Amino acid sequence: MSEISDILLRLDRIEARLTALEGGAAVSGPISIDGVQVAAGGAPQPSEDVMALLRQPGKEIHAIKLYREQTGLGLKEAKDALAPYHF
Repeated sequence: MSEISDILLRLDRIEARLTALEGGAAVSGPISIDGVQVAAGGAPQPSEDVMALLRQPGKEIHAIKLYREQTGLGLKEAKDALAPYHF
């Protein structure tokens, strides 16, 4: 990946995260950041890899870590976002 492509990808991530934090007013539907769906006005939906980890006893911390890597969210935001999916 070229340096310019990397910068543009990072900029897209920042803009999507900012839009989500602001309430999603500028997003008209789901968007994808590195394969992670982000609903308008909501937290990014967990990937299949994150969901698979959540289904395994004792893997919650690994799921949160992977989710944070995929979304760029902080620890509290990631834990809160995954709480509805925790079995």
